This record gives sequence, C-alpha cells and structure tokens, in this order.
Amino acid sequence: MVLCVVLILLLFLQKESRRKDFKLPVIVPIVLYNGDHKWTVKTNYKETLNSYETYGEYAVDFKYILINVNMYTKEELLRLENLIASIFLLEQKVEFEEVVVRLKELSNTLKKLDKDKILLFKAWFKKILLARLP
Repeated sequence: MVLCVVLILLLFLQKESRRKDFKLPVIVPIVLYNGDHKWTVKTNYKETLNSYETYGEYAVDFKYILINVNMYTKEELLRLENLIASIFLLEQKVEFEEVVVRLKELSNTLKKLDKDKILLFKAWFKKILLARLP
C-alpha cells in the first residue's frame, strides 16, 4: 500500500520537478500502534539498525510520531465525532462483540461524514478491520 502511494506521488512529481523552484513534499512518518503491550521500540529509525554507528551521519535517520490508540478512552474518541477518532476507536484491542457495539455507537458520526471521508472509512474497514473478524 505504501509503495503504491509512493509510486503515484513520484508520477505526479515528475512533471512538477522540472520547475526550478521545485522542492520535495514533506513526509511525516507516523506509527499507529494498537498492541497489547507497551511500545518499547526506539522512535529514532537509526537506533533500530545494526551497527549504525559505523556509518555515522550517512546512515538514514528520522524520528516517527507514535500514536498509541489504546491511550484514548472510548468516551474521548466518541466525543470527537470525526473520521480519525472513529478509526482509532475501532483499532483499539477489544473483543468482537465490543467492535459491533462501537460500530453502532459511531453510526451518527459516520452519517455526518462527506462522501470522500466515507469512502476512506470503507476502504480502511474492508482492508484492515475485516481481516481481524472471526
């Protein structure tokens, strides 16, 4: 999925990159975590590499933003009434029955979303959430 996004971006940028004032777009790496255990991985990419010290400043490095969806309460996410909060709510580690309850609780929020956001939600639901269903 990420590779597809990168390829589409590169195709789009091909034409734009011919301009003298062209600059690459900013990329902000984000990790969405919904695991049961505390996140312990370093947020500096370089520190996850074997022998990165050998290459000094030439080793690729970046920091990523960690979003732990489990740190939000159900009530906080329902109150936000937006697409991202809805996805976070359904990404939390809960039993299947609770997922069904949460979908029902999100019905009013989902009805308020515009067509583009509904399409995004459906795509996420189909690829991510359905894979977790029993």
